[in-house]
Amino acid sequence: MHGIYCIETGGWYDDTDRTSVRPMLQLLENLYGARYIHRDAATKGELVHYLMKWKNLNPEGYPILYLGFHGSEGGAIRLETVDGQEDWVNHEFLTGHLDSSCADCMVHFGSCGSLTGVDWSAFLERTGASAVSGYEKEVDFSESAAFELAYFAYLVWDDSKSLTTAASTVSSEMMGECRPYRGLSSHLGFVMHVGG
Repeated sequence: MHGIYCIETGGWYDDTDRTSVRPMLQLLENLYGARYIHRDAATKGELVHYLMKWKNLNPEGYPILYLGFHGSEGGAIRLETVDGQEDWVNHEFLTGHLDSSCADCMVHFGSCGSLTGVDWSAFLERTGASAVSGYEKEVDFSESAAFELAYFAYLVWDDSKSLTTAASTVSSEMMGECRPYRGLSSHLGFVMHVGG
């Protein structure tokens, strides 16, 4: 079963906020036996630290990299400086740190609008990723969590499918014209770019 390595913002709204994607990952584990690792990263240094940890794992064990952050167009995700100021990184920063390390893996941006305004073919080529997915719109947390529960369940469910095969067929099998997720995926602006 394809494992999920999740790096999530250290705080979605403020220091007392307990919002997290972890319960959704726990539900995937309880329902399907999906393996996951969850790490919090508030700063750029913490993000890089956990990206390096993920790169050093057996890629067959946790090939789905799930980045749960506030986002913006251009593959941007929001972090903080050590003194609490906003600190954004973009797809070029991520490409540099994931260069040639994503073969048979995929990257999902669980963040608003991060897949807007980027030609993702260069990211896929440089990192070797099977696919990159996420949203082109601002998304509601609970709606995107509900969608991602179904999306990840599809990706981790069948060990006989390679992640590349699962990624290349997800739009037709999960988001096809008659499928129940089609409306929600369109509402959220979900997109997937598959490597060559």
